Amino acid sequence: MDVTKALAIVLVVQYHVANHATAVVAGLSGWAWDLWIGLADLLIPVRMPAFFLVSGLLAANALERRWRDVLRPRYAAILWPFLIWSVALTVLIAARGADDPWEAILGRLPNILQGGDGYWYLSTLVLFFTVCRLGRRAYGWLLLGAFLVWFFASLVPAVLPESFPPALASNIYRWASFGIWFAIGAFGRAVVLRLGARPWWDLLPPAVIGFGLCVWLTDRLRETQYSGLPMSKPLSVTGVVLLVGVSVMLARWPAAARLGVYLAARTLPIYVVHAVLVYGIRYVTYELGWLVQLTEPPADLVVLLAVPLVVAGMVLVSTQLADRVAGTRFAWLFTAPGRRRRRDPASAPAG
Repeated sequence: MDVTKALAIVLVVQYHVANHATAVVAGLSGWAWDLWIGLADLLIPVRMPAFFLVSGLLAANALERRWRDVLRPRYAAILWPFLIWSVALTVLIAARGADDPWEAILGRLPNILQGGDGYWYLSTLVLFFTVCRLGRRAYGWLLLGAFLVWFFASLVPAVLPESFPPALASNIYRWASFGIWFAIGAFGRAVVLRLGARPWWDLLPPAVIGFGLCVWLTDRLRETQYSGLPMSKPLSVTGVVLLVGVSVMLARWPAAARLGVYLAARTLPIYVVHAVLVYGIRYVTYELGWLVQLTEPPADLVVLLAVPLVVAGMVLVSTQLADRVAGTRFAWLFTAPGRRRRRDPASAPAG
């Protein structure tokens, strides 16, 4: 679970780095750029489903606890950084090139109350936990409903009126798309863990073949009359199994397992800090006209190495910041104020 969670957050950072790179580097092109942007787009159906699957696994034991025992770890600990960092990111994004920065900021702040835009994963995590806790006694029906909503999620934009708030509309689509994965983790924990306990050579080869076939079929259908077939569903299923298979293989290596544990415990700081870094760099380069020029012959090699180095750098900055402020007066950046209740380790929330 730790390795899968670590891989998912690293892939989230890679996606944002790749998608905002054109606002930092002028004239991006070539096979290396095609590789990174292609990887970012290819894994769109995989990253967040895997993230929510692990989140559901880690929340499974907390579903049966009393409300007062989950208020801090499952609500305050998530909603506090969501609000703090959402305001900071809103100011950073809204003020870019705005004629009236205050008007732009005030215009975007309501998005936070609609589930947010930059940090929507955190508010969605709280929503999914609440729904699963309330529906745990009829989890079979909840799973069925989540599956149907997931299967028909592509219809969400069509049924919402044009006047619907864009941020809320986007989040409703996300809730429909990812709820099934959290529910599978929360109510199918034993099944998922049995899958993860299998030797990687039993899991990885069929996952690679299945995901590869889905990618190939998606590409073949793109230019035909069947291009509208919803291939994102099989891509998600086979892709998540593939990511779990890779995690099983990596977890057998002590160094990779230790790194997975370290990063998994810091996914929240990585998630919130890297977005500020991405938009901060974009502001300095694109908005101020300081775009990096990359036109020399070794440009492909530079791009090939730069993307993973930038991703690693953002992960490092995020984790180091979290480690440095822990236990100081700046701990509120990532931790909700208030005293933690002492509890028996055996009853502590998983994850």
